[in-house]
Amino acid sequence: MARGAVDFVVIGAGAAGGVVAKELAQAGFRIVVLEQGPYLRERDFRHDEVWALPGHGLTNDPRLQPNTLRMSESETAVQTQAIRYGRAVGGGSIHFTGNYWRFREIDFMERSRTGGLQGTGLEDWPITYSELEPYYTKAEWELGISGPAGVVHLLGTCRMGNDPRRSVVDRFHRTHDVPNLFLVDGSSLVTGGRGQPTCTIQALAFRAGHEIACLAREGALGWSLIGLRASAVKNESCLD
Repeated sequence: MARGAVDFVVIGAGAAGGVVAKELAQAGFRIVVLEQGPYLRERDFRHDEVWALPGHGLTNDPRLQPNTLRMSESETAVQTQAIRYGRAVGGGSIHFTGNYWRFREIDFMERSRTGGLQGTGLEDWPITYSELEPYYTKAEWELGISGPAGVVHLLGTCRMGNDPRRSVVDRFHRTHDVPNLFLVDGSSLVTGGRGQPTCTIQALAFRAGHEIACLAREGALGWSLIGLRASAVKNESCLD
């Protein structure tokens, strides 16, 4: 590691600290980043929620990174896991669902629009949506976020639609560019602020399964069914 004076010290290489360090370094400054957690590679991750959260595989361990909490000035603070954070290079960005949602314009001026709420700290932001919008766009570009420009919630990364310029798959989840490739999961949902999507995802999967079977039976996917598999396909009509 190079030694010597630096221009900035960034504490924490999380979703924000990492970006700040990158921007400053690209602007020509000398930066050092301090991060208490490890630099995890692909081989270090597990598909195991118990390891990741209760086991502190990706988050702070209160036994090693203790913190305390009290609910009022009259109480004595006790050691507890008062806060959970991503303890690794990348911070919380390494263990979340990957839904990059923009705040709406009203989110920046809720107090002015809805009035103050007694007992809360509800305040307007000191900046507006329009001021932050160019940086939303920059973040989406540099992080590789999918979706058409100018929308509020970016839910689907392979969203369905009729226009290949604004969507990845058609209304039956068939990709516009590869005729025999279908993407059937939550990534094909269109942009919206709707509720929990599991039921909709499964309904769409049933529908896509019907269409894929129909197209395969008709030989429209580039290969022919053989033997018993072909005779087992139900004779159902394709969807329009």
